[in-house]
Amino acid sequence: MVGFDGTMLARWSTPRLTCVAQPLSGLRRLAVRSTLGLIKGERPYSPHPQLATRLIEGESTAPSPEPTD
Repeated sequence: MVGFDGTMLARWSTPRLTCVAQPLSGLRRLAVRSTLGLIKGERPYSPHPQLATRLIEGESTAPSPEPTD
């Protein structure tokens, strides 16, 4: 099982939840920059902006089982 956002609750769960963390400060900067640009009449830089995420491995995932013949 994998969660998203890497919240504090994920670290406190049992087993500890594996999460995909997104850069919240980067998302805030992008939102402000985009909003200010739209107010000024500028076109968005990209209709689908992408920011890097990272995997925080917890205990809710495991390697794939060995294939059986």
